[in-house]
Amino acid sequence: MERRHHKNHDIDFKADCKKDVKKCVVDKKKCEVKKHKKCKSSSSSECEKKCVVKKHKKCKSSSSSSKECEKICVPKVVYQACINGGVASLSITATVDTPNHDNPPTFTCPANIGQQISLTFTVTNTGNVVIRSPIYIYNSFTGVDKVTCSKLYPGQSRVITVQHKVSNCQCMPGNNISIVANAYTNIHNNCLILVSQPIAIQINQA
Repeated sequence: MERRHHKNHDIDFKADCKKDVKKCVVDKKKCEVKKHKKCKSSSSSECEKKCVVKKHKKCKSSSSSSKECEKICVPKVVYQACINGGVASLSITATVDTPNHDNPPTFTCPANIGQQISLTFTVTNTGNVVIRSPIYIYNSFTGVDKVTCSKLYPGQSRVITVQHKVSNCQCMPGNNISIVANAYTNIHNNCLILVSQPIAIQINQA
C-alpha cells in the first residue's frame, strides 16, 4: 500500500522544530549557551544570545560602576607572611652536577652537547608556622617545577632535582650559563605570593 502521509510528516517535523527553538535558552549561571540538538536554524534570536559574564560577588548594587565589578585580586609578593599569628618564610639552596662532575660546575663544548645538567634544590620552611599550600620552584634554566603539595612544617625541607640538556645555543664561545632561582607558594586565597630570597647559579663553559 502506498503511503501518503509524507507531507503531513514534514509539517509535523517543522512544528516540532519550531517548538524546539524555544528551548534554546541562555544559562546565565554557567555562562554558556545551550542549544537543543534539533535547533539547526539560526533564525531564532534566542539561540543567538550572548553569554552574560558573572559579576563579582560583592557587586550587588546596580549603582556600582562596571570597573568596580571587574576588579580581581592582584597578588602581592612578600618574603615573609603572617599566617595565624605566626611568620611564614622560605629559603632555597642548590647544588649543580654537570657532565664534567667538577666544582665549580663547568660544561665542555662541543663534547657535552645533548648531555644533562642536574640542579638539585632544597627548599626549607624557615618560619614558625606550617605552610599548607603547594610549593613551587622557578628557575630561569628549566622554568617552574612543583616541590610539594603536602604540608611543610617549620624547619622541614623538601628536595627536588631538575635536569636540562646542554644545547647548541649554549655551546657558543664564552657562553656561560647564569641561573636565578626562587621558591614560592600562594597563600591567602592566592592574593599573596610568599617567595624565598633569590639565589644565583653560575655554570661555566670550558
